[in-house]
Amino acid sequence: NNMIFNLNDLTLNEMNILKAFSTKPALLSVPSKKKNLILFQIESFEKGPIGFYNKHYPQSMPFISQLAQNATIFDNLDSQPYTTWTAAGTFSALCSFPQIINDPKYNENRKHAHLSQWSKMPCIPSYLKMAGYHMFAYFVGSIKLMGMKTFLINKGYKTFDYFEHDFNHDVPMYSMVIEKVLPDLVKNQQPFVLHMANEDTHPFFYTNHVCKKEIEKTFKNSKIPPIISAFNCIDQIARNFTNKAIELGLNDDNTLFVIYGDHICYGDKTGLYEDRKLVNIYPFKKKCRNSKSGTYYDFAPTILSQLNISYEPKFPFGSDLFSNQTGTFPNQNDFKFIYGMYAKQMHLSSKIMCKDKAGFCTGYM
Repeated sequence: NNMIFNLNDLTLNEMNILKAFSTKPALLSVPSKKKNLILFQIESFEKGPIGFYNKHYPQSMPFISQLAQNATIFDNLDSQPYTTWTAAGTFSALCSFPQIINDPKYNENRKHAHLSQWSKMPCIPSYLKMAGYHMFAYFVGSIKLMGMKTFLINKGYKTFDYFEHDFNHDVPMYSMVIEKVLPDLVKNQQPFVLHMANEDTHPFFYTNHVCKKEIEKTFKNSKIPPIISAFNCIDQIARNFTNKAIELGLNDDNTLFVIYGDHICYGDKTGLYEDRKLVNIYPFKKKCRNSKSGTYYDFAPTILSQLNISYEPKFPFGSDLFSNQTGTFPNQNDFKFIYGMYAKQMHLSSKIMCKDKAGFCTGYM
């Protein structure tokens, strides 16, 4: 990209960032028996609506509450700047890198950002494609915004959203996945990646009529906010999907399965839930409640480590959550350096300044 750097002037973090951009992705080792990967991504999902953690609605999300107590959960993951909208959260989880845009507080700037600008970044699918995985993405609604669909396709996914399956709400799409897609993948496409994402838990929250009877029973016909109702509907979907996966013979020996949110939910949630942390839940793994500090920059290193895949270059941030290490995440100097790279600047320009406690930066690209 016609960028010139004096390597002697770079910090270790800057060197790692530069390697991620400039080193061609390569596999170092792949197990002979490859596990499938299921990514169950939930819109705006965090720790709060899980009843096990919620003093206001302790009966909320009974299936995922049960997983929180009987499977492996990482429940102390902090949200980070440049990860708090769907495209950015998806990108950061897959690539362990921030989707830098010019002042994300302004929604118009997000609309003009495009994930294809980061097409050379090594990400989870970059390595899994090389390892021979069959990769599929099923997303409710349209994911054309900010180039997310193009990005996933370029990374090797066969990608299905509204324009292929015609579903704008969760229940019908997941019913199709449970009844048709998953059985076919298990029968004909192993090792596979199945990456799913819903829509109905996005503000303004929608609950399908199919879910309402069970929700009314769970809450004993008490009136609940739309947000709690919507998350209890995806909880039912997660239960039905997991039961089908088990019925088809998927388990921890052959499949890495993780339930997680794309980002924390927008807005103040006082009176609904207060502990604003993200979670990663592994339904097939044994009981372990892990409250070590972490971020979504740990997601990609964790997934590839748990699949026993070795690769280079290493991600510039994060580490395996199952290890004893604590992963790093971008600091203000890292953001300045990334802005400088993106703007093809040869130095850390004084025009680029981090301007608030959240770490947001402004500059030009």
